[in-house]
Amino acid sequence: MNNSFPKNNFTNEVFSYWIPRLVADGVDINDILTVHGKATNWSEWSKAWSEIANRYNLLAKKMKDNGLDISAGETLIRSSLSYHCAQIVAFHSREEKETMQALKVKTYQKAAPLLAPPLERIEVPFKNYKIPGYLRLPSWLKIPAACVLLVPGLDSTKEDFHTIGDICVKRGLACFSFDGPGQGEFLQHLPLAEGYEDCIETIFDAISSHPKIDPLRIGTLGRSLGGYFVMRAAAKNSQIAASVVFGGTFDLEDFSSMPKTIRDGFCYATGAKTESEARMLMGDSSLIDCIDKVKKPVLIVHGKLDNIFNWKQAIKLSNSLPDISTLVMDDNGVHCCHNNAFLYRTKMIDWLANILNKNQGY
Repeated sequence: MNNSFPKNNFTNEVFSYWIPRLVADGVDINDILTVHGKATNWSEWSKAWSEIANRYNLLAKKMKDNGLDISAGETLIRSSLSYHCAQIVAFHSREEKETMQALKVKTYQKAAPLLAPPLERIEVPFKNYKIPGYLRLPSWLKIPAACVLLVPGLDSTKEDFHTIGDICVKRGLACFSFDGPGQGEFLQHLPLAEGYEDCIETIFDAISSHPKIDPLRIGTLGRSLGGYFVMRAAAKNSQIAASVVFGGTFDLEDFSSMPKTIRDGFCYATGAKTESEARMLMGDSSLIDCIDKVKKPVLIVHGKLDNIFNWKQAIKLSNSLPDISTLVMDDNGVHCCHNNAFLYRTKMIDWLANILNKNQGY
């Protein structure tokens, strides 16, 4: 990766993709502007974000010492998101990326019990390891809740699903976010590869058995590459009540035209040394072999300006599910429609709530 770019032109990628995405995920725009004023390359970007994260950590400690637990928890979420920003494209230093990733995990774990409602860390056994995740329940709900499994993509993790989790609980939905193979803290155990849907199947079984979750009302939301994963999971498990494909894809035909940071991300997540090796490790990576097995409702949300997964991927997916899919295409939307996040994130969760809570009196 070329680590340098002009001070006054922080690349089109930063403005068109990263800034909308970070704001959508709950990062303060003032922090983003602070980083933009300091950073001239990805290394400086990482350093600036880690400094902001450290400051939030110190502030949270003062709040906690003064008995302000909720404020401390919310501040720790800001710190965790800042560490996430620090590591997300830190391919210039694997050591630095792993350090910031570990701090992100540790900080979010400290925040979880302080929030309202709190998050419960659950570790699900999978292939001799434990998938880490967080369950969040609507505190006011008196009956077993419908639940949304939040499935990350290539460079997203359980921690940056926090704003979507907030939208879920406000609508009476529980949510469970997790790191699977090649993602977040689980990357140290298993790389990204074919068969990710086995992980979702295991998560589904574990959450179905939770006493506060209704096993008949569990849906999935897959972000970016996670949208591909949830479709494979839906094809395998007919008990999944509904699925949302959020900036996803039908296949990996667009691989060679993706931004360099995304292709670097595939190398990192798969453990490959080259892009061609990463592509090989992902296998066929097409829904052609299973899409006919998907029988439950699917919502597809996509942006026509998506430069990671071309908008035609959403058309291909929708055309493959003519009787059960709803396609929402934003002509001005970037990847995952991050530049119009409020509209589409609420639309996705409202759609899920309508299906999962049907006939439950909500």
